[in-house]
Amino acid sequence: MRRTLRGGLVLVLSGLACVVAACPYSIRDAGFIVRDPKPFRLEVLMRPGEGLLSEDGRKQLAQAFETAKEKYLSHSNIQVEVRDFGTEEQVSEADEAAVGSLGLAARLVSPAGQKLTLRVGPQSSAQGIADGIVRQAVDSPLRTQILHKIVADWCAIVVVEGDDTEESASAVVIVAKAAGDIVGFKPEMGDKITKPPLVVKVRWDDPREQVLLWGLGLQEVDPKGAKVAILFGAGRRLGPVLWGGAITELNIKNALRLLGRNCTCTSEPSQILGPTMPRIWDRDRQAEVREVLGFDPNSPAVVSALAGVWTNYSETGEMTPGEFLPDPTSGYIEFPIGDEDDEGAPGEDAPPLNEGQVGKTVEGKSMRAVIAATAVIAAIVIGGSAALLLKQRGRA
Repeated sequence: MRRTLRGGLVLVLSGLACVVAACPYSIRDAGFIVRDPKPFRLEVLMRPGEGLLSEDGRKQLAQAFETAKEKYLSHSNIQVEVRDFGTEEQVSEADEAAVGSLGLAARLVSPAGQKLTLRVGPQSSAQGIADGIVRQAVDSPLRTQILHKIVADWCAIVVVEGDDTEESASAVVIVAKAAGDIVGFKPEMGDKITKPPLVVKVRWDDPREQVLLWGLGLQEVDPKGAKVAILFGAGRRLGPVLWGGAITELNIKNALRLLGRNCTCTSEPSQILGPTMPRIWDRDRQAEVREVLGFDPNSPAVVSALAGVWTNYSETGEMTPGEFLPDPTSGYIEFPIGDEDDEGAPGEDAPPLNEGQVGKTVEGKSMRAVIAATAVIAAIVIGGSAALLLKQRGRA
């Protein structure tokens, strides 16, 4: 009898552990949750005494970038740093060439440390120069199109058209076929896919989209060749860039299906989480995410649910394990339970949740699922133990 009850207890605990360990989020969900450890950095480098950069000109330019930052970057993943060229700083040939008659250069630095020199337009005013550089860093026609669709659609697929016209046309056909075939697919987590994901095309040398191509790592392999990248969540690349013989319907469909898997049980994060494009993620987009997913991915409880299983990015771009601590600037504030005025606090730059939404998030559903599943497991084991006990007594 003791052995039977002991075995039943082991089964209860084992079942509970399996249920508790299960992640309530899919890989697609994780694309809205997981964050880089630091944003992109827009460095504006000034050379004193050249062009517009007299003492007064430098002050005007610094103020112009502050104005441009408030206007364009308040909901972005880019920070601005305006400073003089360091006396011992290693300056790239591209930066030196960009300085020109204006006496300044601008470059983007990714969370992993890669750098891209930006164009500095021939504007006549400090504000015109600042606006042009900042907008170039954070926005472009293709990024706007992607962000308008990536939340409601399953994902977005970017096809880079290279110099080989036939190869590029073939890649477009393959991607369109794979995107259409995914309709009707029922993922491991989430609802059945009812429409094909967005497919966008971009020339490898399109001057308007160089920041996008660089940010997603699409210039690192076969720069002038056809390539394919799948974007999910808040504009993050899924896995590696596909190029050459890797651009097949099977590879693309497998990647699209992968987005529906449980994020902690069937996947290796380091093989899935690619770079995120520099972009704006405003209040409307955040509200749309909450509506589509049914929970707030900015919630510290949601983010911490992936701690210890998914990992944070290091500055070198490598993946390192680490626990998540809520960002004190995220807008979340903890209130004592029972406060009459406690309405909760929204995520970063997000409008507050409506009343009545408490308890309807994925976290709440997951906890109820854990309790229900534990009760079922306990009932099965206790019932089985009782049956075995009665059977043993009958034999006696």
